[in-house]
Amino acid sequence: MELQERIEADFIQALKDKNTKKLNVIRGLRAGAKNKEIELGRLLDETELITVIRTEIKKRREAIANYIQGGREDLKQIDEFEISVLDQYVPAQLSDEQIEVRVKEILATLSESDKANFGQVMGRVMKALAGQADGQKVQSMVKKMIQ
Repeated sequence: MELQERIEADFIQALKDKNTKKLNVIRGLRAGAKNKEIELGRLLDETELITVIRTEIKKRREAIANYIQGGREDLKQIDEFEISVLDQYVPAQLSDEQIEVRVKEILATLSESDKANFGQVMGRVMKALAGQADGQKVQSMVKKMIQ
């Protein structure tokens, strides 16, 4: 089943189950995807939809950090639940060891002058790991390896 179809099926199931919490999360996701489609002027492909989902997850993680600072445990729990719902739609992330292996492989293919250009290295690594790894993890790993 395609990701978009899975989201729609889960939306309908949440409607039937009267699961308002999950329903609201999926509604927000569908709205975000629709906004991106309008912005691009076409339907989203699978990777673009995953990017939208990851963006929604990232927003909630940032909000959780703010809630912790503000002592708002109730709001933190709501966003944690929303992240757990959204996580069902993204592929599993690579482990740190797997990321490290892939970064080393990519660095081995680059010349010394290319390795000195952090932006170029990050561009190649993120292209190779698209959707499989968190950008901040990759960034810290690349910085550590090229120094």
